Amino acid sequence: MRVIVFSCFTPYHLINSIYYATSLQQAKNLKMVLVWNNKSSRSINLDVFKNCFDTTIDISGFDETNIRRKVVNQSVYMGRFFGLSSIAKAINKYDSVRLVCFSDQDFVTHRLVEYVSGMNDSEIVLVEEGMSTYLTNTEYHFSVLKRIYYKILGIRTEKFIGANMHIKTVIVKHPEDMPVVKTHDRKIIRQNNIFADDNWVKKFNGLIGGIENIVQMHKGKKIILWIGQPLIELGVPDEKELQFLVEINNKFGTEYSIVIKKHPREAEDKYKSILGDNISEVDLGDLFWIPLEFLGTVLCPQIIVTAFSTAALNLLELGIDSNAYFCYKAFGLNVDSEFFDKHKEDNICVINSMAEMEQCHKKGISKRICTNMNADIEYLEIFG
Repeated sequence: MRVIVFSCFTPYHLINSIYYATSLQQAKNLKMVLVWNNKSSRSINLDVFKNCFDTTIDISGFDETNIRRKVVNQSVYMGRFFGLSSIAKAINKYDSVRLVCFSDQDFVTHRLVEYVSGMNDSEIVLVEEGMSTYLTNTEYHFSVLKRIYYKILGIRTEKFIGANMHIKTVIVKHPEDMPVVKTHDRKIIRQNNIFADDNWVKKFNGLIGGIENIVQMHKGKKIILWIGQPLIELGVPDEKELQFLVEINNKFGTEYSIVIKKHPREAEDKYKSILGDNISEVDLGDLFWIPLEFLGTVLCPQIIVTAFSTAALNLLELGIDSNAYFCYKAFGLNVDSEFFDKHKEDNICVINSMAEMEQCHKKGISKRICTNMNADIEYLEIFG
């Protein structure tokens, strides 16, 4: 019996996995297993997707317990005793295993990659999770004590996404943008733009009501969309981001309204202090985790601003008539610039300051479109 195992820990991973699982449901003798380790700030109800997978293994919060239990769980799900985990037990019964992962830097996924690679009939597939898939400077840095602790438990990671030698296939939307170190001696497949699949997007039409309310609230004004990210994890104080948003409002507020789409890992009240008549936040309640790409065609922002979120590029590729400004430099972040250098002529602009944003806005920039195709689905279906 063949099985595809999807290793997910973000809503974006989850949505991609659901898309692939539903697209492959008619395949014969093929089972689907979801490994879910929710790292969002709030819980996500998987009940609505229970029919998409044959088995769901939810290990969310496995390391959020008392110290003794935490050490045991980490050694099982992230370390040298992975063979005792519920994940290993679930996949051991299959003859042929294909693991679809999004980041081999994640501790659980890394251990799963190593485990599956040791099985007789197996394959590891890396699917794009965002801009970090194209970058090579995403190495984690740990204290000496943490490195010792991880070594004792057998916990390992990689220097960058895609560095694991057992990955033999990579599925990304833009293979031409991938660094050679990530493509050498691997099969590279162009990924389907799932957000350009109308039939798929229609399944989420019931979620659009909350967005339409925001559009009505700002009727008569153009929209600047701020795509949030948990930059505090990278050492950027929330106050610095909020001040940047206030500056945007001061510069463009007469003509534009500011709409904020918060990242699932951002604090619930992060933007509360600056909300007002001209600055609002997308609120989907329990559906907070729905990717922005499902909402972009309703919001139709004329300007998109983010530190370095891939969602901005995804929206542009859907044909939204907008310009995107990446402001990671304004926050002192060191993001690999090679990716952006390749797209200087696209409608994206990397800015150091508010002044640069004004200059780019006056100049205008060109278009970037990604076509829809099914090479990735066809590849995932035929194996074993």
